[in-house]
Amino acid sequence: GPEESLGDALTRVRPEVVLIRSTQFPRTDVESSGADRLRFVMRFGAGTDNLAIDALRARGVEVANAAGANAVAVAELTMAHLLNADRRLADQVVSLRE
Repeated sequence: GPEESLGDALTRVRPEVVLIRSTQFPRTDVESSGADRLRFVMRFGAGTDNLAIDALRARGVEVANAAGANAVAVAELTMAHLLNADRRLADQVVSLRE
């Protein structure tokens, strides 16, 4: 079936804390009756452009993010892609399988 919206989940669960990775948290969800107990929103990742910060703070909700928490993993992935591009590893895998 269809996935539950954030607003519907807030109404059903009425949480005090919400942890978000990339989901949008618009003003309409902040102002819903399900957000009445909300005290803290944590965004895992850099930036908070997917959160209605003004609306959250107006309700007394603390907002934080984990900027830089995955910086090492991103750097490792970047290096792996550079090595892959330089060594043409994908082409070599195909060649080995033939």
